[in-house]
Amino acid sequence: GLVEALKAPLFELVKIGYFLILAIPPIILSFIPLLNILAPFAWAQYGAWILAVEYCDYPMGNGGIRLSEQRSRLRADPMLALGFGAGVMTLTVIPVLNLVAMPAAVIGATLIWCDRLARRRDDI
Repeated sequence: GLVEALKAPLFELVKIGYFLILAIPPIILSFIPLLNILAPFAWAQYGAWILAVEYCDYPMGNGGIRLSEQRSRLRADPMLALGFGAGVMTLTVIPVLNLVAMPAAVIGATLIWCDRLARRRDDI
């Protein structure tokens, strides 16, 4: 109800803070000579992870799962999370397909939640 509506912006700020903290290593890597050739790969992994966290928040948040638990569940299957995030990232850079990337990502995250992540802790 009202309490959840008031907490939602706070939870989004926490998530943004988490994303900013995670960006620090790729930023630092970008400025180190010779190692900076690895920066695009670090940024791609960062992008895939934050997209997985962002879109999986829709079904998990609806289930009352907080960010720390969401991250824990996604870390339990990193290839699933990073593969999903990389797929979403790919969709967003392809013209015309990027128009359906967001709804497709929400649907995909919901399917991942129902098929794989929810069963891990008996939430359904």
